[in-house]
Amino acid sequence: MASGIAPNMTPQLKRQLASVYPRLLVMSQEAEKHGLQNSPQYKEVMKFARMQILTNELQRSIQEEAEKVSQQDIADYYKKNPEAFEQYSLERLYVPLTKQAAEEAEANEKKDSEKEPEKETEQPEKAKQEQDEQEMSKLAESLRARASAGEDFAKLQKEAFTAAARKVEPPTVSMPKVRRTGLPSSHAAVFDLKPGEVSVVFSDAGGHSVYKLVSKEQVPLDQVKEEIRGTLRTQRMRDAMDKVQNSFKTETNEAYFGPAGPGGMRQPPPRIPHPTAPGAPGQPPAQQPPAAQPPASKPD
Repeated sequence: MASGIAPNMTPQLKRQLASVYPRLLVMSQEAEKHGLQNSPQYKEVMKFARMQILTNELQRSIQEEAEKVSQQDIADYYKKNPEAFEQYSLERLYVPLTKQAAEEAEANEKKDSEKEPEKETEQPEKAKQEQDEQEMSKLAESLRARASAGEDFAKLQKEAFTAAARKVEPPTVSMPKVRRTGLPSSHAAVFDLKPGEVSVVFSDAGGHSVYKLVSKEQVPLDQVKEEIRGTLRTQRMRDAMDKVQNSFKTETNEAYFGPAGPGGMRQPPPRIPHPTAPGAPGQPPAQQPPAAQPPASKPD
């Protein structure tokens, strides 16, 4: 029974199932003696439970099929997607968006947010911040030109942080073993560079970035086999589930649900226990169940 409910059931859940099973067996037999299995409510609940169980079985079957990834499947995927397994060694120059002084002024302004700011001070501070941002943007372009001319990235990184009045140590410029998923998609053009080339300046809310492509290599198949296996498994499961879920369209009769609740929001539907979840009807509870109580004696 345990393997039917959940093939990978833990020993703890098996023990819980064993403790609750006798009570469920006896009480279900007693319910049948009372003919409760013939009630309309029982039939509706069983109808819904059957759908849930079959849904779980379908998901389990799809997962088992998706697990069948052969060595040939892995090799074919590796061959068809060479870019996904390229590994790059980069150097990155990071230029902050603003100077430290401007950021501190903004922090102080937030601390005094309860006080109504005076327009006379707001305008100069805003203008100062915009000026700082323009200066840092120009600095990024200047440092990028020097990097392209062959200057050391670590030296340029220190200059960038000094110009930004940063008191902390500048970040390391070395970025070894970077895959295409290791950078923001907006910076993906870096991977099209040739070794030794320097990128344009990438500017976003986080600051300005300049990259140098140091080297590029292909990750051996043996090192990415499990990664590819997981990718194929996930793709197959997603494709199979999408095929089922996209095969129907749901239309609801709004009159059945009645008027919306307060604020125009309908009340959420009641939570129905998962048929194979601990605590669901016929399943071991999440906590140790109480001992079965003897039936109350009938009055004379």
